[in-house]
Amino acid sequence: MMAWERAVLAALLAGGVGFLALGSPRTLGVERSIPSGVRLAGTVLALLAGGLYVLTGGAVAVVTAWASVLAAMADIVDRVIPHRWVLLLALTGVVRMGMGSLVWLPTMVLAAALGAFFLVVYIVLRGGIGLGDVKLATAMGIGLGWPIGLDAVVYGLLAGGLWGALLLVLRRARARDSIAFGPFLALGVLIALLVRPG
Repeated sequence: MMAWERAVLAALLAGGVGFLALGSPRTLGVERSIPSGVRLAGTVLALLAGGLYVLTGGAVAVVTAWASVLAAMADIVDRVIPHRWVLLLALTGVVRMGMGSLVWLPTMVLAAALGAFFLVVYIVLRGGIGLGDVKLATAMGIGLGWPIGLDAVVYGLLAGGLWGALLLVLRRARARDSIAFGPFLALGVLIALLVRPG
């Protein structure tokens, strides 16, 4: 099978599973009903996550990006990041460490540092971000490893910061208002995998 054929197959598989996962609140792991626009956007992003295969040549990029997208969709719908997507993201890192493609010590140090940083932000901001974001950032450290996990979080922080600043300038939010940060972390994952395939 040629590279482009594998890429198309990976994209279709990721998009199809993403479509099914977004089919019902229970499957996605949320309480509220999923708007059709969110389902369509999530499916398209899942397709793109599968398409990362053509750039990275590895299934791990598909799974990490796909899990991040579904976590982001759940955060948009219900302001919650279900454990299933966080665990799937972390599991990719555990598998990679077992296969030797990730060095366990830098990976676990990064995951602990990211988790600690987001926990401090959560405590200081008193609700500006959620505990789900703390778990997702930690899982990103495990799933992506060093240095891609750090890149992904930095890109996510930049995107979220810019969005928050825009909302403040447009007077659509106040400084203490919380936003769904999962989508920005997921965007960071996609950008990091595109910039530095792992």
